[in-house]
Amino acid sequence: MKTINTTIDRVLDQFKVQTGNTPILHLSLPNGNNIFAKCEWTNPTGSIKDRTAYGLIKDARDRGRFNQDSKVLEYSGGNLGKSLAEICFRAGVELNIAFSPGSSKTYKKSLIDFLTERKANLIPVKRPDGFYGVMQHTIHLSKENPTYTFLYQHTNESNFNIHRDWTGVEIINQLKGNDLHAWVAAIGSGGTLMGVYEKLQQYFPDIELHPVSPAEQPYGTPDAPNTLTKLSGTSGLGYGEKQKFVQRKEHLFKHHWKITYTEALNEMERFYKETNIKIGSSAAANLIVAREIARNNENYNVVTIFPDKGSQEEWDLIENGL
Repeated sequence: MKTINTTIDRVLDQFKVQTGNTPILHLSLPNGNNIFAKCEWTNPTGSIKDRTAYGLIKDARDRGRFNQDSKVLEYSGGNLGKSLAEICFRAGVELNIAFSPGSSKTYKKSLIDFLTERKANLIPVKRPDGFYGVMQHTIHLSKENPTYTFLYQHTNESNFNIHRDWTGVEIINQLKGNDLHAWVAAIGSGGTLMGVYEKLQQYFPDIELHPVSPAEQPYGTPDAPNTLTKLSGTSGLGYGEKQKFVQRKEHLFKHHWKITYTEALNEMERFYKETNIKIGSSAAANLIVAREIARNNENYNVVTIFPDKGSQEEWDLIENGL
């Protein structure tokens, strides 16, 4: 146990040094308002989920959940799987990732290649209820196999805490001297959206909360989950289920924005042509919303997050005319 924990400690220390301190892109609007976008693609595997993965594994380590035979279990449709695979591969810990091959075509090949290269065990879950079904299947696996260290991102408070105490703190430090009026982020598991929001609220009590989710399956939808292609890593759960970190403060929503996948792809293309900077579909959706808020208010500073640069599959769609 001492050997594996020593290795995990070393890997986590190295990974944290390589993660974070990401740049903030300043976008000025003609009306004098500002958008500040924190760009997360400089992290080791290219996304904000490196922070989440660090927090989840560090929490499991601190709780004494690792031994020589430990096997990590989690579900993911994209970036978190990559981040966990990188950490577990470096530490020599077995990783088991459940995913839906039918609902992840925008990431499927690049994701599977990355996970396979890092020796992760892939658990394809073919269910008509999409990502919700993947989550339920993973929960079932964790109960059947007590040897698994199940991270359970949607309920694990370390997901929320890492973004409050790390991502949020970085934003505050980088934007000193600026009044911040609105925070825009995709919902996803709710860790980034709500963790950062809690930190921002400590400094800007009146800051607006603007969550973003895919129009194809928005947060809190009573409809059954579907396998439509949608914004990466942002989907609602379906059946009226709500993400834990979000539900407990949803009464603070200024407005819940719903963006289609086509709108996001078009914005990815527009922004790249304008700036020569690639952003992913979730980042593009955040930008659409941030720009709308900044356009329609006076003396407003909007802060948002660009989680990644997008998958190769997303950019192939754009290059091939959507």
